[in-house]
Amino acid sequence: MAIKTSRRKLIKTTAGAAGAIGLASTLNFAPKAHASGHKKYVIYLNTHGSVDVSFWSACNNGFQAFCKAHNIDGRYVGTIQDGDVAEERANLERIIAAGDADAICQVFTDPEVLEEPSLKAIKRGIPIVAINSKDNRDPRRIPYLRYVGEDTYQVGRRNATEALNSFKKITGRAPNKSAYLEHVPGIWVLVERGRGMANVLEPEGTKFETVAVTPDPVQTSELVRAYLLQNPDVETFHTGWSRPAVWAIKVLQEMGRLGNVNKPWKKGNVYVTGIDVDEEFLQFIENGDAVGTIDQQVYLQGWYGAAIAYQWVTHQFLIDSDIGTGPYFVDGKIAGKFKEQAAKGLRA
Repeated sequence: MAIKTSRRKLIKTTAGAAGAIGLASTLNFAPKAHASGHKKYVIYLNTHGSVDVSFWSACNNGFQAFCKAHNIDGRYVGTIQDGDVAEERANLERIIAAGDADAICQVFTDPEVLEEPSLKAIKRGIPIVAINSKDNRDPRRIPYLRYVGEDTYQVGRRNATEALNSFKKITGRAPNKSAYLEHVPGIWVLVERGRGMANVLEPEGTKFETVAVTPDPVQTSELVRAYLLQNPDVETFHTGWSRPAVWAIKVLQEMGRLGNVNKPWKKGNVYVTGIDVDEEFLQFIENGDAVGTIDQQVYLQGWYGAAIAYQWVTHQFLIDSDIGTGPYFVDGKIAGKFKEQAAKGLRA
């Protein structure tokens, strides 16, 4: 189970941020031929999810594409259960203990939990690039090189804004009630997305609440079904991942309550908007059975993460700011174009 983190204001990291200033004192600036005498540079990608999940597979595909092009030994390290921060920390500690890492691309699922081993790595001269999820603490963030990924709060806002606009177009009003299906409760990224959603919908008079679900399809389907029975007035569902959106859609179809953006509204309809991409969800979006989704372009997170790490360890090249890869909204007009890319592992 994920360890809960407190809600803190996100900061925009720049070259002048406190963490960046500390890099000079914690990393060796002398270009190195190959650390520890390996024939190849070794860069790790440490995440809180399995590469068998399409999302992390796409991230790894981008990571490996850069590594292959530059003759790097790219090593993906994930967890068995999505969101298992304790295992993610243990994996990071094992990477450091192995002693062969030239750099690490790290997902900061829970900065508090990952802080100690991250600082240990940096003090040993192993640079870290944050991808997908950053250290959101101000001012004591971990001094990684740069962050590559979504703007988490804005992703939540964009999700809710698109749902709100679509619902108003269909009904002429804001939803009476909306629910956010949080599949790994307490993870700061998911909490922050929910905050962004709430800050769009609540000023419109919409009652907004977070519903704890899980990464398991059977469990989530039953939780969604129970919630719908207890809350017949809910009119929009929002999710932090594409799979819970798909599972919710299927439950709504079974119950005869799924709203389609291309058809007239009827009482009891529930409209679904998600985050992230997969083939099945894209098909629902193309059919109008979902409003759309936010693509955070996770392939680019892996690719640019490896690129920043490699350029640093070879020449101490460092870009001036973080790289934002989302939010990018996908609706029914373009969903069909992305299905082939999803099938190839380029989008997830």
